[in-house]
Amino acid sequence: MDDRTVVEIEKDIDFHQEQGNIGEVMNLVDELGNMGDRLTVAITNGDLNGTLYFESLGFELSQPFYLKIAAKYGQCEIINYLIQCGSDVHANGDEALCFAAEHGHLEAVQCLVELGADIHAQEDKPVKLATHANKIGVVQYLVEAGASIDAVLEIIGDGNFYPELHKWAQAYKSKQTLEAELAQKEERTPHKTKI
Repeated sequence: MDDRTVVEIEKDIDFHQEQGNIGEVMNLVDELGNMGDRLTVAITNGDLNGTLYFESLGFELSQPFYLKIAAKYGQCEIINYLIQCGSDVHANGDEALCFAAEHGHLEAVQCLVELGADIHAQEDKPVKLATHANKIGVVQYLVEAGASIDAVLEIIGDGNFYPELHKWAQAYKSKQTLEAELAQKEERTPHKTKI
């Protein structure tokens, strides 16, 4: 590829602004925008080499936008690299986790959670988005990791729109209730000692 660096383009923009050449400034802004679009496509497609290329041209990969795009398209390798570049897993209310959950990318959800994303971000928004999108595997993972089963049940209601998810959530809630009751019963029951 034969692209100029971000710094080179920005210098040209400054020069042409000083000269009052608005047409050339617009062309340079378009050039920079096209390069940004190509970086976004590389991230979307999981093309780490392409992503590295645009980083070498001066694109700042720690911007939250790029992490959100990698999460939305389930690109775990890119997610890991962006975090290494300083991207904040909690940026904009853990929006990367929200996007991965909503689009059903279980591996990306797991990756983000392992990297420290908050499953309870924005009042359990990741599990709510996954529920609305009927992404059962993601919902199961998030609930088993500690997200609110009640938030899921509130969304699915009587199960008309999400029958499989409803069946799983009801069974999970019943299991959770039974385990809590057994734990309380064990606390109240004196333990017998063998002689």
